[in-house]
Amino acid sequence: MKKRSVVVVLVAVLLLAGALGASAQLRLDGNISWPFYLGVELGDLGGTGTSEISNYAFLFPDIELSYQFGGQVLRGGIGLRAFTLIIESAGWPIAYFEAELKPIVLRAEVGGGWFFAFGLAGASETARVIIGDLNVSWKIAEWFRLGVGALAVAPFDATENFGYAIYVNGRFTALFGGKGK
Repeated sequence: MKKRSVVVVLVAVLLLAGALGASAQLRLDGNISWPFYLGVELGDLGGTGTSEISNYAFLFPDIELSYQFGGQVLRGGIGLRAFTLIIESAGWPIAYFEAELKPIVLRAEVGGGWFFAFGLAGASETARVIIGDLNVSWKIAEWFRLGVGALAVAPFDATENFGYAIYVNGRFTALFGGKGK
């Protein structure tokens, strides 16, 4: 039942995005991030904490499936993003906007609200959490970028409490259908 609800939501998101324009393309991104600075702010408790982990190489792979629409310079999309830690993975819906200033690509992404897990837990639930991600990357090829970014996770009802990460990443991109590159 839980897997069926994930499939139904994915199909609904893709159909909605397809209705937004005939120039829509299916996009698949594979991303490998290395967070070199992690932190947490606990404003309502009067606390703060940061952790520099540059001595460790924790790589976080993620995959993103979205419908992209727009042009060569400005484009946006909606879809699903999932992180994996091999035995457990978690995902959520996203919306993004990109501006390509050759060879630099600026990306802003927001997601959250509903989460699904697959692996050992295999659960699906809603959560009043928003996830923001800002990234600046160098487009080396049509299918590959190297970049740096910042990600933040915050609950809707207590935005003074949030976690964040600063990371470097490599992003592989493939487009299917539609027009343009």
